[in-house]
Amino acid sequence: MSAIHDVIDGMLKELIEQVPTMEVESITLSPPAPVAGEEVTARITVANNRRVLCTIRTDAGLDNPSLHSARVIEM
Repeated sequence: MSAIHDVIDGMLKELIEQVPTMEVESITLSPPAPVAGEEVTARITVANNRRVLCTIRTDAGLDNPSLHSARVIEM
């Protein structure tokens, strides 16, 4: 796994831990093989036909990644 995947996984883990009732079914990233400096969209499919879309911004050095936005979508 690449360093950028480690950063994104850590951010998503923190987000999911803040909502302990969220039952995660799957997570996909777009682009599927992100590189540092790209904006990444994580699609988290959760129970009850919902999806959480998160936009994560990374800088080239991976020092200051940030969760730019998150929203819940009914499927």
